[in-house]
Amino acid sequence: MHLAFLFFSVLAAAAFFAGSLVLTSMGYHYGKRYLNENGQTSVAGLGSIEAAIFALAGLLIAFSFSGALERFDERRKLMTAEGNAISTAYDRLDMMENDRKLALKSKVKEYFGARIDLYHEGIDYSLWEGVEVEIPSYTARIDKLRTEIWNDAIAACEATDLKLICAMTLPPLAKCLRQHAREMAQTGGILHTPSTSRCSLSGLEAPS
Repeated sequence: MHLAFLFFSVLAAAAFFAGSLVLTSMGYHYGKRYLNENGQTSVAGLGSIEAAIFALAGLLIAFSFSGALERFDERRKLMTAEGNAISTAYDRLDMMENDRKLALKSKVKEYFGARIDLYHEGIDYSLWEGVEVEIPSYTARIDKLRTEIWNDAIAACEATDLKLICAMTLPPLAKCLRQHAREMAQTGGILHTPSTSRCSLSGLEAPS
């Protein structure tokens, strides 16, 4: 994933740089020919047009960086919320009976490790959609662990008479297991710079 995104970034940067050089050269030669044909030394109002174009380009770049910071901050908040939810659920399991407590805590720890593996290795980048997508094998492992943890927790609560402990354990555990779905619902995937901004910046290269 990292190599694919790095290759795409380098290729896009090289294409923008080469395109800028080509369009600048074309503009210079066409402008020089226009001035020679009309016997002029300069074009009236050209400075104002250039100032407007560069101001618009600066505005689009500023919006792109602002959106990137907002997405980073939102992602950090969601990951912090998931870490707190998993920590709370893990601590509440200490109130259950020893044999079931150890088994559930082991699976919650494995679930947490699976979530870390997903962020480290289980996310790929879709060039066509412009978003990061989760690799199915990693999400299948997470879904399996989620189902096993919840079923074991329900079975443990049905086998005990301490219903108050279950009432204090199941809600944070359910929040922990639902946090990933809540993340995807809020973000709709992990988006990068909108295509509209990229196309607008590309279009501004021609007149500049």
